[in-house]
This record gives sequence, C-alpha cells and structure tokens, in this order.
Amino acid sequence: MPLWQRLITVVLSLLFIVALLFFSLALLIGDVGFFAHEYETLDNAKFMGMSTEDLTAATMQMIRYMQGKVESIDIEVEVFGERVSMFNDQERVHMVDVRVLYLNWKTASWIFLALYVAMLVLVIIKRRKIAVGVLAGSFLSASVVFAAIVFAIGAWVLIDFNSFWNNFHYLFFSNDLWLFDPSASRMINMMPLELFYDVVAQLLFRFVLPWVALILACMLAFKKARRTRVELSLAGAKKDALT
Repeated sequence: MPLWQRLITVVLSLLFIVALLFFSLALLIGDVGFFAHEYETLDNAKFMGMSTEDLTAATMQMIRYMQGKVESIDIEVEVFGERVSMFNDQERVHMVDVRVLYLNWKTASWIFLALYVAMLVLVIIKRRKIAVGVLAGSFLSASVVFAAIVFAIGAWVLIDFNSFWNNFHYLFFSNDLWLFDPSASRMINMMPLELFYDVVAQLLFRFVLPWVALILACMLAFKKARRTRVELSLAGAKKDALT
C-alpha cells in the first residue's frame, strides 16, 4: 500500500478514536447517579446552600440543554431556603456557545465514525489479503499518536491547570463569557476543580477500557497477519526454487 494511503488509514483511525472519546463522554454526562454521588462526596450542595437533589437536577438540566434535549437551562431551585432561578443571564448566554461546541463535536464524531467504516469496507474489498494487517497496524499507530497527545495535555493540566483551562476557552470561544465571578455564579461553584478531576478520571476509565481492548485485538491481528505474510513469502520462495 502506498505511503499516502497508509497515512490516510492512520488519520481516519485517529479520528475514530476521537469519536470513541466523545461517545464515552456522552455516556458519562448522562449518568445522574455519578453526579449525585460526586456532590454527596464533595459536600458541594451544603456549601451552596442547596440540597443535593436540587444541585443534581440543575446539573442535569444544564447537560440536557447542552445535548439539545431541552430548549433552556432555566430551572428553579431552593438556595438558603429561597426559591430562585439557578442560572444568571451570563451563564445562560455562555451555555449557548457550549451547546454549539458540543453538538458540533457530536456531528463530527458521527462523521468520523462513518468515514472509518467506509475505510474498513474499501480496504477489505481492495486489499483482502493484507486488510487485517493494514487496519490493525493503522489503529496501533493512531493509538500511539493519541496517547502522546493525551500525555502532553495531561502533563499540562498537572503542571498548570489555569493555563490549560484559559487557553482551552480562548481556542473554542470567541468571547469572555466563560469568565465567571465566583461570588455571583452558581455554575462555577457547582463545578469545583475536584469534580473536574473526577469527571476526567471517570471519562478515561470508561474510554480506556474499550480502547485498550481494541489495541489488544489489533496487536494480535497484526502479529497474525505478519506471520501469515512471512509464511506466504517463504512458500512463494520455495515454489520458485523448485521450478
């Protein structure tokens, strides 16, 4: 297979891994029990003068809005005994941008998945004898690239979280609505740094299991394909020697 074709298979494999990450995130943020447990553990609701049930409900309302399942993040909660709207105007407008970002990633992930499946079909049709080896090798190469990217980002987060967080928002948002005042924003108080780390850890756990399973399957397939290729080469050389 020409080098440019191999590069395309690696790139599409990398995009497939990114799509797998998105689908893992989508499953995680839809888990009401996870957030309820986190708020109980962190005692976040008490700090904010709310019940865990109200705080969890507000979080899920925000997530459902981000996913396009509801048309507004508005929800009433009880804060220090007073019934109020959970989110302010700045938070509502910022979540419009977050919703666009999330839905664009969702659309892109489905496109990445479709492209990857199309690649599988084409490679299998055109390269039947070496299809398994090519696809497995491409996925392994893409996994190495993805792991390097994750390692670099993880190191950045651990060394200077604020730098990472600010630059992430500068990259994906064209305004400064994400800069909340902790004394006035419940949204920022409902998402403390500890919760962020737990979300990332849980996301990696839910993502890494299927990813590692695919890596192991590809390693076995690649070794088998290479062994088969060597055997065929030896058989061909032996046949040539006899003739």
